[in-house]
Order: sequence, then structure tokens, then C-alpha cells
Amino acid sequence: MQRVFFSLLLLLLSTFCFAQNTVSISGTIRGNALDSIALGNTKVAIGANGSFSFKPQLQKPQYQTLTYGQEAVELYLEPGKSLLLSFDGNNFPLSLRYSGELAIVNQYLLQQKDINQQVQQYLSQHWGALFSKQEPAFIATLDSLRNLYLKPLNDLLYKDRSLHPWFLTQQRTDLTYPFDRWLLMYPEVHRRYTGQTVSLSPKSEAHLYKADLNDPRLLEFESYKDFVRDYLYQIVQQEFITHVDKKGMDNKWLYAAFKTVPRVIKNRPVQEFWLYDYMYRHLEDYGVKNIDSLYTAFTSLVRNPAYRNTIKEMYEQQKQEREKMLSRVYREVDGHKLLAFITQPEDLKKGERRPAMVYVHGGSGNMGKPDWHFTNSPHGFVSIAVEYRLRDRQGTLPPEQVSDIRAFFRWLRQHADELGIDTSRIVASGNSNGGFLLLNAAMAPPQLVQKLQASAAVAATSGDVATTSAAKKGEELNPAPNAVILQAAGFDATVNNWWDKYVSDQALVQQVNPTEHVRAGLPPMLVIHGTEDQSVPYSTAKAFVEKMEAAGNPIEFLTLEGSPHHLWAIPYFNNQAKAKQEAWLRELGYIK
Repeated sequence: MQRVFFSLLLLLLSTFCFAQNTVSISGTIRGNALDSIALGNTKVAIGANGSFSFKPQLQKPQYQTLTYGQEAVELYLEPGKSLLLSFDGNNFPLSLRYSGELAIVNQYLLQQKDINQQVQQYLSQHWGALFSKQEPAFIATLDSLRNLYLKPLNDLLYKDRSLHPWFLTQQRTDLTYPFDRWLLMYPEVHRRYTGQTVSLSPKSEAHLYKADLNDPRLLEFESYKDFVRDYLYQIVQQEFITHVDKKGMDNKWLYAAFKTVPRVIKNRPVQEFWLYDYMYRHLEDYGVKNIDSLYTAFTSLVRNPAYRNTIKEMYEQQKQEREKMLSRVYREVDGHKLLAFITQPEDLKKGERRPAMVYVHGGSGNMGKPDWHFTNSPHGFVSIAVEYRLRDRQGTLPPEQVSDIRAFFRWLRQHADELGIDTSRIVASGNSNGGFLLLNAAMAPPQLVQKLQASAAVAATSGDVATTSAAKKGEELNPAPNAVILQAAGFDATVNNWWDKYVSDQALVQQVNPTEHVRAGLPPMLVIHGTEDQSVPYSTAKAFVEKMEAAGNPIEFLTLEGSPHHLWAIPYFNNQAKAKQEAWLRELGYIK
């Protein structure tokens, strides 16, 4: 994991003048049956003899995607150089052959692609075992994986002494920083899988400390930016815990980042990039609520017009979207006003009662925003997106978040008449952590919620017990929905748990597991889970479903073969999930 090579490469790169020049890409297709082929956004016709040609103007080397029919391959291109292609139209890209000045480099990239697929397959199968190793064995495994990539690169360097400095820098970056990133992650991921708290050795710490955080040229490479994000994360977290983790304060993580970045990064363009990156990701992952002062700070610290314009557009658009929504404060706790965003059907008549679809967003309890679920119901339901407190915004842990969700359902039942909701048909859908919170809201005994709050050093808050006149008469409002949809939900709080280190009584972590509270009489549930979910293992979903069935509860289980955790982000899996949800709601009689 040496970085000595970088100083020479960056010196070469800094003296290289990028001049616009033509690249020639041409080829022939045997057995062609299509009219056109595309390079990036440019589409050209294929001749009667199967020939095609592109002549893009480039200022510097870059990668572009060649698309033929439904298949695609990435090509490396350099200004002033040529690449000749030939392939069988019935077997693209497996039959692809290269010739010309860029042939050796592109053949090397195909070899690296195969290696990358092998490494990714290994990691998907051995991720937990890899991070469970002790540090020397862990580093030895990383070095072995990295050497798989280095041998073809060294062979390429031997064959072609004219490789472009930009290409070499990009390759060395991609073969250095992903592995450094895993080393940086090692203590925390090791703790999650083994329960052992460890620190990196002085040698590893010194190696990571040498990372250059102030070179703007490296910002071009995603693998480098991913590493620096994780590097800064640890420094920002210390600022978060030490200085800004105060009760009643919102958007704590962004405040900590805005304090940390100018202190750690001194190069002004690089500093502005990371301030932009933090603001951009905050708007994407947390939203616009209560960030006016931080937005003002951003505009005063960042001069880059592209960064400023992008953030301004996002900021104003999100504010406008929220202002259009009907919102209600469902709970005030620790100085925070928690909102429910309601979308009523246009044809809802006064006095009419409709089913409600409640969305509880995911995000591991660290991040997320109700804005992800601002939507009209295709079935005429009243749609509600729920806001709850988060670790990175308000400094809360899942036990407090469960309390928020229980308070919401009590509030919803209390205000059902004015919102046009049938309280016998309240469906709740939760992705990932949202599903975990819904399960605990529906299943965890109230005294357990209070114990967990106390263990997390959180004062008991109002809202988990109804204060309506009905409740005063002893009729407690139900803090749970009537039916639950769970997508890649959390079922076992001891698996991949990031927050147990903040809870003083570790026995209580096990008690918050929904599986521990399965009993007869629970609401009907639909569980949707992917077999390749690395965040929430498929086995935990299967065990939960089996226990629910044994207790006689109505539950259906949709297994998505090959789906990762974020199944809703992949149309192929999301379409299957939506079809199953609709069929299930029809079975329940919620959809006619």
C-alpha cells in the first residue's frame, strides 16, 4: 500500500497540457442486425457491411461507454489516438477484439474487469469473515487481493512505456484507496461482527495519516473521494460527540462538518469541494428542514459558482416541495417539532373515511427524510410520510425513534376524523430501519421502550401515552398500524449494529429485537427481502417469518432472489415488490 509512485505521477500530470484532439474509434460487426451503435450520448448508423466510426473531440483521456443493443462495454480513449474494434453481433461484448494504438490498454481493462468481478464475489461471500480476522491477517488478505490487480498493471507497464500519466494516476488511485478505505473501516466493522473493540496498529495509523487531503487533482477520482469521505467521517464524528451533540440542536452532523472541514483541509478549492459535498449529501439524505443558517454559512465559505448554483437549486426546490405539502406537528420533544406530511386524495369528500398508507423511511437510524415518500396513492388512500428523530440530526438512537413512531400512530388515531382516515385500515410501510421501527412500535411492550430510553441516557419524553379524553378514561390509543409492509427491514438488533456502543446495558439490545416479541394476535404483515442483502441478512427475515407463522400470525413472505439491500432502487426488484404489495392489500380488502 505504498504511495511513493503518486508523487512522480502527479508531477508528470501537473506538467502535461491537455489540448483538444480527435479520437478515432472505428469497427466492423459480423452478423449485424441493428441500425445503430452508440458511444456515450452519440449514436451513429451502422453501414451495410457492418462498419461504424466515431471521431469525438477530447481534451484529456476519459472512459466512454460503447452500447450495442442491450449490451455495453467501457472503452478507454485518449486524444489523438485510434482504437479499432471488431465483434460478432450475436455475441457482444464477449467476442470483442481490439487493435490500434489503444488496444493494449483496453485489453488490460477487460482483464481488470474479470478480476474485479472475482474480487466482488469473494467479498460478498466473505465480508464478515474478512473483517472478523485480526489486523495482521486482515491486512495480508487485502494485500493478496490488491496483488491480483497489480500483476496485470505491471505487465502493462512492461509492454507499453507510453502510457498516459492520467491513466497511470487513475489506475494507481483505484488500486490504493479502496484498500486503504477498508483498513480505515476495520475497527468499527470488526466490532460489529465480533463484538471486540480494537484500534489500528501504529503502523496502520501512520500509513493512513500520510493520505494527501489537499491535492485538488485527486478529486477527479471517485475511489479517492470515497476514502476521504470515510477519513473525514471519523474526524467529524469526534467533533459531533465532543462539541455539538447538545440537546435540542438540529442538524448536528452538518454543523460538525462545517467546523471540521476548514480546520483539517487548507487548500481552498479542496476545502470548498468538501463543504459542497457535505451540503449536497445533507440535502439528499436529510433534507432542508432547519438549515437556513447553515445555508448562509455555505454561501459565505464557498465561492465556486458551480457548487453555489447546484446547492441553491436543491435548497429552493426542496423548500418549495415542503411548502406545498399539508403538514402537521404530531409531537414536540426535546425542542424538536416532528412533522407528518399528509397527501389526501383529490376526490376525498367531507366526512368520508379512507385507508391510510403510512411511510416510515429507512436510513439505519442515522439518516433519511420523509420527502422520499411524498406521493399520491394510486388506490385513493390518504398517504402520510413520517419524520422522526435521527442520530446525525438530533443525536437520538433507535429506542427514542421507536417512541416517536408509537407517538405518531397515537396522534394519527386521535386526528383520524379531520384527516379522513378509517382507523381500522391503517397500513404502514417501512424500508430498512423504518421497518425495524414499525415492528417495535407494533410489538415491543411500552415498559421495554422506556427501559431502552433510560439505557441510552435519554430522558423519558411525552407522546408515547395518549393524552386525549378517551385515554384519560383508560382507553389507550393503539400505537400500532393495522397492517405492516416490511422491505429489507431489520429483525435482529445484534446484526450490523452501529448503536449498541452507545447503550450502557447490552442485554437491552437483544430485547429490542422484534423476533423476541413475537406473540399471537399481531397485525398482518408482508415481508419482502432479498437473498443478497448484505446489510440485513436474509436469514434474519426468514427466522422472523417462521416464528410469526408458528405463533399463528397472518404473514406473507416474498423472497427476491439476488436482490441486495436497496431493493426499491432497482426497477426489476421494485416492480416485483409493488405487484406483491397490491395483491396483498386486495387480499386484506383494503383495495377493491
